[in-house]
Amino acid sequence: MTKFSWLLRTGLLLALLGTLRAQDPLFATETGYDLSFQRNELNQRTLSWRDLARATGGSPPEGLQNCQPAGSYVVYRAGTSFPAEADIGALSALQAKMRRQTVNPSFRFLSQLSTSRIPRTSAGDLAESGRRELQELASRIKVRFQEFFQNPDVDLGRFSFQSTNASKSIDSAVAFVRGLVGLNQICETLSSEGNVTVTCSENSRQSPRIVTPTSAYIPHDPANMDPLLRPYNTRRRCLDTVNKGKTAREVRNFQRSREAMQLKDRVAKRLSVPGAQQLWNITTDEVELLGRICAYYLAMFNENTTWCRLLEYEDLNVAEYRRELEDFWDKSYGFPLNSRVTCPLINDTLEYFDRLSGRAAGAGVRTPLMIFKFADENTLLRLVSLLGIAKDPRPLMFNNYAQSRTRQFRTAKLAPFAGNLALNLFRCEEPQSLFFEDVTFRVQVLLNERPINITFCQDAFCNLRDFRRELMAKAGQCQVQADCNVAFGLNPDGSRPGPGSGGGRGAASTVTPARLLIALAAIIVAKVILVA
Repeated sequence: MTKFSWLLRTGLLLALLGTLRAQDPLFATETGYDLSFQRNELNQRTLSWRDLARATGGSPPEGLQNCQPAGSYVVYRAGTSFPAEADIGALSALQAKMRRQTVNPSFRFLSQLSTSRIPRTSAGDLAESGRRELQELASRIKVRFQEFFQNPDVDLGRFSFQSTNASKSIDSAVAFVRGLVGLNQICETLSSEGNVTVTCSENSRQSPRIVTPTSAYIPHDPANMDPLLRPYNTRRRCLDTVNKGKTAREVRNFQRSREAMQLKDRVAKRLSVPGAQQLWNITTDEVELLGRICAYYLAMFNENTTWCRLLEYEDLNVAEYRRELEDFWDKSYGFPLNSRVTCPLINDTLEYFDRLSGRAAGAGVRTPLMIFKFADENTLLRLVSLLGIAKDPRPLMFNNYAQSRTRQFRTAKLAPFAGNLALNLFRCEEPQSLFFEDVTFRVQVLLNERPINITFCQDAFCNLRDFRRELMAKAGQCQVQADCNVAFGLNPDGSRPGPGSGGGRGAASTVTPARLLIALAAIIVAKVILVA
């Protein structure tokens, strides 16, 4: 796809949204990647890292001209995907209900819409628009870090890839690889247990008769054995113990709120025949389904002329808040452990940076130029939260919708389809140093290709030493198992609270007077038995 055709398609997409106000995405984690950007941000995505820093006012103390990229660690969410099978089935059931009941003639056509565009057989799969999102991300990262792609024939062996075992994540990784080598190259994908290999035959630009083969190896682990990319699975019992049903209570209470009831009535009124005595019979779950299906149609087909017609701007705000309320308590700032479970990813990143900066034992071993991980919104949102990005002073609650209208926590901006978090390492030299090489390694954070100033770092290019110290402090030194032990009622080291355990809260009170009496009685009974 040429740059012109991409800009044309994006422009048409933004124009299409019209009344849905494309500059303010309202579809939570079902937001298409391009829709998560404001118009004035689109051109910045095609800039080199230096030009992007200049455009956004970021510069290291040593000066941009004295820094060079050393490496990058990027976590991607899978691209735009088809709805889950449950949503596809629920939509078919809603259409059948609309055929049985009298519906406003303006919306009767919705009951007859073909389901061939979202077949059950494609449930959860990567959509063509999602494939395109990842290919374009790969094309742009080659422009951003031209230093890593000086040879037009990309050697995939210089990069590291890993995915979850979900088909949409694997397919996203494959699409990304295709974007790296160029869509005019011939690539074959071979799947085996725990690994996908993409082999591309690149036609050399120097001589069309020379073919340069290159391969990308994309390992993936079972869902319950993937602490790096699916920590919420490996720590599920711990997370549920900490949550104690808080997420379900907040969502349930919001569904009963005035705002949610008014949303339901507005949709029911639109579906009702004009002048009808009773509103059309629609449930809260069906209203929420409409919001998700509207988002999917926009993300997959750039279309807002079908299911989106049932929802207006305020409706979308309410629907978005309901979904973000769930994500806040289940995956983000609701509980510190929600984000701390991604510590394996952060530790992996810091170990990679240590190798690049020469601190690690294996620093002499050939280190990947860039590391690419392909996960889901569940992991990405937790990782973003660990860095403290978009944290509001007050938590999202079922009863503070009005006060949260200007909140920073907008998952459409944090973890849309194909969302990504890049931790980039730069090697910066002090130009005034005369007698020895004064080198500082600095970290830059990009969220969805935008530079982000994290709260614990004053500069857009943060000193690696400071970044590590402050992040570890924020993450509780990444003592996740100790946090889980406490959640289970144990001491941090996993021992049971009790006399001599040296730690558990309330351990000194475990031997009560009642227990002493029971113990004495048992001793007396034992002696009586022995005497007898």
